[in-house]
Amino acid sequence: MKRFLIGAFVVVSLFAMGSEANAQFVSGYARIQFAGGAVVPGQSLRIKFCKTDSGGNMIPSLCRTSNPTLLDGFFGFDVGHGPGNYFIFAWRDATNWGSPDYPITSPVPVSNSPGGNHYGFLPPSRPAANKPVAVNPANNSVNRPVSFTLQWSDGLDPNRRDPNWFIRYDIYASGNEFPENLVFADIPCNGFGTCSINVSGLVYSTRYQWRIVAKLKSPVLIPSFPGENLHITNSDTFRFSTMFDPSTPTYSFRTSNGKYLTAPGGGGGDFTATASSIDSLISQFKIIDVNGGSLNSGDTVHIQTNRNYYLMAFGGGGGDVATSGWAQSWETFTIIKVGGSGQISGGNTVALASQSGHYLVAEGGGGGTVNCNRLAIGPFETFTLVQQ
Repeated sequence: MKRFLIGAFVVVSLFAMGSEANAQFVSGYARIQFAGGAVVPGQSLRIKFCKTDSGGNMIPSLCRTSNPTLLDGFFGFDVGHGPGNYFIFAWRDATNWGSPDYPITSPVPVSNSPGGNHYGFLPPSRPAANKPVAVNPANNSVNRPVSFTLQWSDGLDPNRRDPNWFIRYDIYASGNEFPENLVFADIPCNGFGTCSINVSGLVYSTRYQWRIVAKLKSPVLIPSFPGENLHITNSDTFRFSTMFDPSTPTYSFRTSNGKYLTAPGGGGGDFTATASSIDSLISQFKIIDVNGGSLNSGDTVHIQTNRNYYLMAFGGGGGDVATSGWAQSWETFTIIKVGGSGQISGGNTVALASQSGHYLVAEGGGGGTVNCNRLAIGPFETFTLVQQ
């Protein structure tokens, strides 16, 4: 994976010497260039030499990396793989300077000549951006609209922000843990410190994940090196979820002692009856009628949480419940109008039967555990629908 960089490296006074027939010792000084052009010794950099084959292609197994450079940027080590041509890399991970994945020069010769080889000033590379972070929506935020302005930090600081250093961003995203897709490519930052782009057409009650790839062009173009001359930084993966569709009703299930069925965090784990009030994230649900049309007693349904998880009876019923990410057989229930028949609406009392015929129960009438292991409907298995 490539890194994403901003700044520049200059490696100077680089020598290749060999006092022994099989020792190819290289040494030199590394320099870092900041935004605006200031050049300082490149302390704590790692220097890597990677040998090429006869066609100029890098041989990944024939690389050797130095210990960190000294305070004055000096390095010296044996490349370890005999004389030949080598790509040179320079980087410092802790502060994203340089790149272990894109070289700072075309292949240079390393020999065992007693006189060594002087390479002079090598073309500069640039330091990587810091990791961009989510600004809007904040990571793990919920109840987001389906259209908004996506924002992230540019990953730059005074040492990295230079109008002459070409930087672009890719955005990868997906919904409900599906494989990610590239949804925006090569977009510039349209702000100072914070970048943004408008997004629309998202789906209600959906979990989204997204990440940013910041790409900085290196001024060094290596014709024989595969890939683009880009230094790349990947952000962490960020998550958010969208709100319920306001055009369709939501329901809360009130237990016999006044508590509400509860999906902590909007789903993805346990399922309880602990909520004391109605909350859009944890105690409101969509009743998805599998057959469509009006909701009637005897219909098969899925109980969907705010964040697109579903009430699930383990094994199809007979034991514990939780919330899962997919609506399949264990997430399918029959809704029953208690003491009546026909259409179901807010204010009715209902029971939920699993595929195995077991009923959902709020133990003790609510306030704690929910199971799906009852074979008859009683007060603890009866819930009042509160429609919003």
